Amino acid sequence: MIADRVGPARTYRAALAGLAAGCLAGGVLITVARAAMLWQVVAITGCAVAGSAITLALYRMQRLSALDPGTYLYNRRILFERLRRYERRRRAAHMPLAMIVVDVDNFRQYNNTFGHLTGDRVLLAVADALRLVVRQGDTVCRWGGEEFAVILPGASLQDATDIAERLRRTVEGLHLQNENCGEIGVTISAGVAAAVNAQDMEQLVHRADLAMYEAKILKNRVVVEAQAGH
Repeated sequence: MIADRVGPARTYRAALAGLAAGCLAGGVLITVARAAMLWQVVAITGCAVAGSAITLALYRMQRLSALDPGTYLYNRRILFERLRRYERRRRAAHMPLAMIVVDVDNFRQYNNTFGHLTGDRVLLAVADALRLVVRQGDTVCRWGGEEFAVILPGASLQDATDIAERLRRTVEGLHLQNENCGEIGVTISAGVAAAVNAQDMEQLVHRADLAMYEAKILKNRVVVEAQAGH
């Protein structure tokens, strides 16, 4: 019998080749699995990032929809939403509530004499003054045109009157510079009203508005609803 001396060597080399192939295949499978896991992580991370971006975009859109673009105060829609909210709270907790309506005196002359850009600067300056004077928790809104409204939850009629007077003095102290005519003075007229008994928010707004119109007769003054008509 003749022995095959090459057989064991071939078998050994075949075993090594098989082992190498197996390791390679295993490495490929592990690499593929890792790649799949990586793509899953990337996909999940991408979804999270996209979700955060969408949430942020929606928040910004909601925020912008609540603001007046000229003064960056809350707009008329937010004014009435807040009034309804405070009305429910007032009735439930018997909390006082007051309102100030503000109008910029002689506003048309700023636009007609100095141009609309100056008029815009006047509105923004008055808006900044309102933000400066009101209390934390009060709501300042642009009513429309050159009119503003301040909602004062928890404020009595006297509290609101004091705040309105501080507003008037603060605006009176503004000194805006115009390149053509130098310094421009600004004043406001304000009407003050407080919610009492079962009166609803429409009545509150109407009474504050009437007081403001009486203040505009002489301008640069504050009229409280109890004084209107006297």
